[in-house]
Amino acid sequence: MTFKELVEKVKEFEGFREKRYICPAGELTIGYGFTSSCFSDGVVPLTITKEEASVILEKKLTLIMNTVDKHLSQCKYLDPDDRKALLLPLTDFTYNCGYGNLLKLTDCCHRTYTQICEKLPLYNKANGVTLPGLVKRRQWELEQIKKDYCAEIVTTYTVADIQVILNGTYGYNLKIDGIAGKNTCAALMEVLTLNKK
Repeated sequence: MTFKELVEKVKEFEGFREKRYICPAGELTIGYGFTSSCFSDGVVPLTITKEEASVILEKKLTLIMNTVDKHLSQCKYLDPDDRKALLLPLTDFTYNCGYGNLLKLTDCCHRTYTQICEKLPLYNKANGVTLPGLVKRRQWELEQIKKDYCAEIVTTYTVADIQVILNGTYGYNLKIDGIAGKNTCAALMEVLTLNKK
């Protein structure tokens, strides 16, 4: 996933609201889920244009991404591939849930990649109520983490090499075609998850 793709996905998840409103968490909100902290004067305006909102969103996501990157770099149980795979999905998570929940999710840098992935789907409530939109968002973040992790590993080895290893060492029956398809990625993620525990 690229930063640009993340921006577009956040827009899709948040939806655009030209006029301010009260979000499910009870906060005054506008644009793409902007609360008072997104504005220099701390006041949510009455209206906003899509153009204004896009500029604010990109700036906000850049700041959050830098904060998440700094936080993940302090997590001693995460290797560079873990951090790369987690960065953009957890930027979306932090935009949606806040930095305090990022600290809880990572247990203040004491959780492994696998433990973070296991805990992520639990952040699907607002005011104690499970929301379908948050369930969907957490599922998407988790899928992106796994997809990005698979992509990081595949850049180290050829896909055909990985398929040979998965078949010979772990007993899979993958076609050795050099294509990182759905079955190859699923098998790779199973093996990586097992080895990380």
